[in-house]
Amino acid sequence: MTPSGERVGDDDDPGADPDVRRSRAPDPLPPVMVGTSPFLGAGQFGHRALLYRRTFYEKPENITALLEYCALELGVEGVQPIADPVIVDAILAVDADLRCVTVVGLHDLTSELELAAALDSEAVLLHANRVDGRPVEDVCEDLDEVRENWGTVGIATHEPHVTLPRWESSGERVDVYMVPLNPLGAFMGDKETVETVLKNTETVVVAKKVLAAGRLPPSEGIPYAARLADAMALGVTSRGEADETLTLAMKFMGSPSGADPDGG
Repeated sequence: MTPSGERVGDDDDPGADPDVRRSRAPDPLPPVMVGTSPFLGAGQFGHRALLYRRTFYEKPENITALLEYCALELGVEGVQPIADPVIVDAILAVDADLRCVTVVGLHDLTSELELAAALDSEAVLLHANRVDGRPVEDVCEDLDEVRENWGTVGIATHEPHVTLPRWESSGERVDVYMVPLNPLGAFMGDKETVETVLKNTETVVVAKKVLAAGRLPPSEGIPYAARLADAMALGVTSRGEADETLTLAMKFMGSPSGADPDGG
């Protein structure tokens, strides 16, 4: 789809697949973003989590170098950071203009909103810890604080099969849902319920955990997520992973800034 919701189509071009959604936000988010969960050494990576944390979080210059490669060599300027001081400082050190969709509220909402502001974030989303299991009206109070400085706000969820139906039926609206989305159904709960909501929602969808924390190759995770999401965040831990994963994602989701991912 185009930003206005029109279908585009050449079935031989995955970047123009009529089943691939396009952002309906007035100011579209970056269609492909580098996720930062590996840099934190997040728990979903199992035995690799400690290695990732030592490689990146404890050596933030490695974060900066990899993000510069993604932006300058691959043309992927989108980043999906969590508002953590180490991650934010590493992003600010990148010698490229990055577009951030930042998650806040894991610990202290006020201080993390300040970090999001330092990144000049294009959108700010509440962390799943402040969303899942809480009454919608309580989450809306936090969102009101976010809306004081950002026009595009949303929620992240670790329980999309429960949280998304509750929000869809609540009458309350956000601009963005960020949800786990992969063909294994990993981290999704009831996969069919999530798929149904995403096929019918008017809210912009950002996919995360597209490769099921490394359990899927890009060739399986990305095409599935592209059919249901308007954008996706993909964690990478090396230039080789970035070449394989982000280049394929750009073909399915559309290249940033009109760039040709094949270099033509």
